[in-house]
Formats: sequence, structure tokens, C-alpha cells
Amino acid sequence: MNKSIYLESKGSVCKLNDDEKTIKKLLEDGFTRHFIPDLRILERLEQHDTEVTADELKVPAILNYPAAQYRHGLPSRDIISLCEYLLERSRQEKSGFYSLNSATASKNSDAVTFFAGATNSGKTTSMLELVENCGFNFYSDEHSLLDLSRKKIVGGSRSIATRKKILNDRLSNGNEFYLKEFDKGEKDAALFIYPHLDNGLASPLYYQFSSLDFHWLLSRELGGIIRGVVKLTDNFRYPLPSLDTPELSERRVQRTIEFTKKVPCYYFQGSLRQMSDFVRSRFE
Repeated sequence: MNKSIYLESKGSVCKLNDDEKTIKKLLEDGFTRHFIPDLRILERLEQHDTEVTADELKVPAILNYPAAQYRHGLPSRDIISLCEYLLERSRQEKSGFYSLNSATASKNSDAVTFFAGATNSGKTTSMLELVENCGFNFYSDEHSLLDLSRKKIVGGSRSIATRKKILNDRLSNGNEFYLKEFDKGEKDAALFIYPHLDNGLASPLYYQFSSLDFHWLLSRELGGIIRGVVKLTDNFRYPLPSLDTPELSERRVQRTIEFTKKVPCYYFQGSLRQMSDFVRSRFE
């Protein structure tokens, strides 16, 4: 029997249509709530912005925004990734919210965001060090949502992925996703850090990026998400087309320019202790 659910993320809604068995599997998988920022799952809703439907296809997926179809039997996490891809464009168009692959910790009204294009750079580990040992609060992991115009962090993924052994051991979790109490509300984007964890330095190496260099780094990350630069489905075998438009791209670039003029961003190479001391000195 067919079933529909509505996936809402910060005011944008994706209607998902599939059989009850697949929907049940998606709802039980912690990845679903982890991967879609601030997800709310609704059974009924009068309106939606995008729609994703299972169909009889020869290819894994067909996108014709705001709709998409995918082949029956597509891996469940690929389905959620496809929904989030459409939601990203909808959030940009409707609200001016941009998803960034990052981890964010907060303190009072301010936030520090760790971002980098490569995995294993230390984003989540650095965030956890601040949360567990420095009086910060957990805000987001995997994705943080940026309001570039207002220079705010407005949401994100509210669980911590522990697929890496160092994180699973640190959290003593045993589960793939660790549910942790998170700080609510919007935060000022007080500090961005491009981390490189390195325990071999007696003194840390760090410098502040120029606004132009920060703009280049951030634009590369934000543009890659909406353009599907590494957006693959069917177990990473089938590339999805870009969802970007000239209008969205131009607006994103202009907002990123203004954001990076006002928000400081540092490259930091050093240990977790050196990292936390550096961040605390700037918050104090």
C-alpha cells in the first residue's frame, strides 16, 4: 500500500511517496533525522514545496525540480539524501538558509563553526572538545544552517554521527547516531575555524583568513552542495544533476561576500587542547 509523509526542514517541505514498508524503514533509521537539518515528520499537510516519488524507472533517479522520481528499491539513505537535496534548494529560495558541512558549538548567543571540505579534519572532534571540557553547548553536527544575510546559525543536524571509531569510543555510544541535548534558537556566527588536528606541534599554527580567502572557501562548500558536485545515488554509482540556478548562484555569492567581511575565520593546526584554548581566548 502506498503512503505519503511530509519532511519539513526550517519551513521547507518535501512530500515523500513510497510503500509503507519503505516509509517505515526510513522512519526507524536514525540517519533520516540526522541528515535532514531540524527535521519534523508530518503525516498530513495541505501544502509542500517539493515532492519525491518512487516509480518504475530504468535509471536510479530523475530530477525535474521541484519534483523527483526514484527507482523502486533505491537504498533508503539515498532516498533521504535525494529529499534533502531538493530541500536545500527550497530553503535557499524561500528562506535564504544555506547548509554547510560542519559542526557547531554554542555559548550564550554566539556560535563557533568548524568546517572543511575533507573528512577526518577534526570538525566533530573539535566541537565535542568544547562541549565536554570547555563549557560550550552542542548545537549541530554534519550540517549547520547559515543565514548569510543576518550572519546567524539558525539550525542544523541535531545528532552526532559516530561511524568513526574515535567518536564512538569517545561517546561510549555503540549506536551509529548519538542523540545529545542541543542548544536551541538562533546564534550569532561569532567564529569560523578551518581545522587541522595535529598532536605533534609544541605550539599551534594558526592565522586568520582574509575575507577574500574565506569567501573562496565558503563559496566552494556552499556551491558544491546545491550543484551536486559529489551528489551520488544508488550506492554512490549514479551522479545527480545540479539544482543551482543563475539567480540562486548570484545571490549566494553576494551574500557570502558580505558574510565573510564581518565574520572571522581562522586556519588552525594543533592539538585539541590547543584548539580549545584558542577558541576560549576569543570568546572571553
